[in-house]
Amino acid sequence: MNGPDSVINGAAGKVIALHRPADEGGAAPALTPAEAAALAEWLTVNTPPAWRLGEWDAATRLFTGDVDNRSTVAYRCTVAACDRVSRTQVLCDLCEKALRASGMALEEFRAGFVPDRNRVIDGRAIPSVVAACPRDGALWGLCAAHASLRHKDMLRQRPGADDLAAWVAAATPYDPLPACLVGGCPRDGRPGSGICDLHARRLKADGLEEVEATWLDRQAPFLIVNQSSLAPLKPLARAEVLFALATRDARGQRLDPTAVRQSVAVLARHVVASIAGFSLGALPQRAAAGPTKPLTSPPDQGCGRERVMSTATGALADQVACADTVDAALLERVHHEVLTIPGD
Repeated sequence: MNGPDSVINGAAGKVIALHRPADEGGAAPALTPAEAAALAEWLTVNTPPAWRLGEWDAATRLFTGDVDNRSTVAYRCTVAACDRVSRTQVLCDLCEKALRASGMALEEFRAGFVPDRNRVIDGRAIPSVVAACPRDGALWGLCAAHASLRHKDMLRQRPGADDLAAWVAAATPYDPLPACLVGGCPRDGRPGSGICDLHARRLKADGLEEVEATWLDRQAPFLIVNQSSLAPLKPLARAEVLFALATRDARGQRLDPTAVRQSVAVLARHVVASIAGFSLGALPQRAAAGPTKPLTSPPDQGCGRERVMSTATGALADQVACADTVDAALLERVHHEVLTIPGD
């Protein structure tokens, strides 16, 4: 077996040093293209192709944890009327906030509290309220096309336009739209760009006017508590993290999608090409990459924006909800797995 800092290139039988001493500026030299290719090949061969079937989607690089899998840190909220997923075995974040404000005992709250169904997590698709309309709902619970049509009817003071229920009952459903081009995103794509409203905002935030293949390749869909995505990472870093997670899984260690999501945010913000290029303890620990952000950097996957929408009025209010602080320990454990991969 080789030492912890090398790996055998099976094709050539050559030992490759995975990390080297930092230079005078504190930066470690990057792996050469040949070394990176050899490591990528080794990781591909040694990562189980059928890892976490039903949870891991290799095509979209999206992990969706099964709440019935005891090896995944994801649970159903214990409030009887809530269908949200939680990171704990008690309450989801929204019900926990509601419990603190209610003054109720926990058991009473679990049995009697009914979450506000008008609360919608921005990024998660909700169905249009028009019967048989397959498009995403937005203003008034209508898809964008129906909302625009009703708005015109209201401006022209057409009979029944002010009565939402009557207008919805008389509306004719539209044909479905193609899904957003981002892998794993279920939202409707916009005509022209092919991406949904959420990713259109991310595109604008990255200073781009058109969808580029490199930008699209590193986009994750909106992620909830039991989801994580490796899409924001560079290709070799994706393979490294996937290998490390599968290795830990084989030892019976539980997988926490939130911790993975936070770790991905750190690696993506710092545009880490390969975890193996860092000495133990030298990986960045915070998502902030400095005063400038590369245009291809994704939004912080440890945070989400909750949009509270009234389906009656269409009034919107945004709240930013961030996950716990970055799990630096997971990053180091992943790093350790990559640096201790065995050779012959």
